[in-house]
Amino acid sequence: QRPRGHPQGRPAPAAPNPSGSSPIPGEWRTTVILKQIGHELTPDSLQTLINEMGLAGTYDVVCMPCDGKPARNLGYAFVNFVLPTYATTCITMFEGRTLGRSSRPCRVEYARHQGEQFLRRHQRGSV
Repeated sequence: QRPRGHPQGRPAPAAPNPSGSSPIPGEWRTTVILKQIGHELTPDSLQTLINEMGLAGTYDVVCMPCDGKPARNLGYAFVNFVLPTYATTCITMFEGRTLGRSSRPCRVEYARHQGEQFLRRHQRGSV
């Protein structure tokens, strides 16, 4: 199964660090939380933004909690990257940018809970 961020027929971009390790020595975290995003964003529109920033094929899960109203998220989303270096790159690229119609700049940091399995459970509502 191909990762969600990998457009068919396009290889994933090379890691910013050729070794695939994080530019921060000893960094192991792969899951980030994007806060203060526009409430109109959907998982698909967030994936498009991530892909347009050159990170297509570098993540496997996007989790965007919603309040039950169509196309209305709670103002934050989680993204799990396949390598720590991609998570670090995401933080650098999106921190302080305006995402969607939010009037506040996006805050990006490592999520308290890490990993693809945690996010998949979170999406199902069992966490």
